[in-house]
Amino acid sequence: MICPNCGSNIPDGLAKCPACHVDLEHPAKPHKAEGVWCESCGSLVPDGATVCPHCGMPVGQTDDADPRQSAIEAGEATGDLNSDRERTNVMPRIESAIPPEDDGDSPVAEHDRMPRARVMVITMAIAVAAVCGFVLLVTHPWNPQAFDTRAKTDANTSMAGYPGKITELKGQDSSSSSDSQKVTSGDDATYKKLSSAYKKLVKLEAKVDASEKNFDKIAYSGTQTERQAGCDNAQALVYEISNLISDIKQIDVTSGTYTDDANNLTSLGNYMRNRMDALYDAWKRSAKSSDPQADQKIIAEPLTDTDGSSITDRYKKLFEDNYKDWKPQKKSS
Repeated sequence: MICPNCGSNIPDGLAKCPACHVDLEHPAKPHKAEGVWCESCGSLVPDGATVCPHCGMPVGQTDDADPRQSAIEAGEATGDLNSDRERTNVMPRIESAIPPEDDGDSPVAEHDRMPRARVMVITMAIAVAAVCGFVLLVTHPWNPQAFDTRAKTDANTSMAGYPGKITELKGQDSSSSSDSQKVTSGDDATYKKLSSAYKKLVKLEAKVDASEKNFDKIAYSGTQTERQAGCDNAQALVYEISNLISDIKQIDVTSGTYTDDANNLTSLGNYMRNRMDALYDAWKRSAKSSDPQADQKIIAEPLTDTDGSSITDRYKKLFEDNYKDWKPQKKSS
């Protein structure tokens, strides 16, 4: 049955409504509703109100009776009260939470499917690459010097007839057989260095000759600027000769094949340096003198030996008498 007071569905035979606790054996006569029904929400609007108190919509005053009000009054006259007609609540529309199924060929469905599949493929590829890279790193650690053919410690081969040190490893199964890949013996390398030093000695000797000629020309009569320039040039020659002698002494001749040649070149270099040292001292005195004509004896003092002979002439003769005979000659190994 339906409770006449609250409209709840309740079991038949109950004395009181379990919802509103109204006495069902002596139901109260429903009072006549006073007011008009809202056309928007169906709520009862009191007489005299122009706006519905529930939905806020304006309510027009009409003389026509509301059909639902007439039905209630008719029910009162006949005594047949229908509780369903007295209920004025409106059932709200409930939207389905499940979206409609799209067509599989529609752009929306294609857009929903493709990015997800693409993202999954890319993610799986990155994961596989990361795992493979980690496994490769663990099982085959990278060695930046794996293809370095240079020896970590230089090998001394002087006792094997190859003076010097080997700094590069070359396999016997080299695929290249060109002449550029052939190993040069230590003696051959020594000969090349000695020959190069000999050519430099000859060129420096020519520069020393030019410096001495310039000294004879301007040392006692040239301007201060000219004499200072000649002094600077002489100093540069002294340094150049000293460096060349040092380079000759560093040439490896431990095999003994070119020991004499290296000693001869060192002697030639010393002749030239002794000559240039005396000439440089004279240049310095000339550059410092304010009256080189008056200081001519003082300026020329470094060039003269105790016995009155010329120091520069003596060392020049020693060089010229020996430099042709002391030219390094290639020896068969």
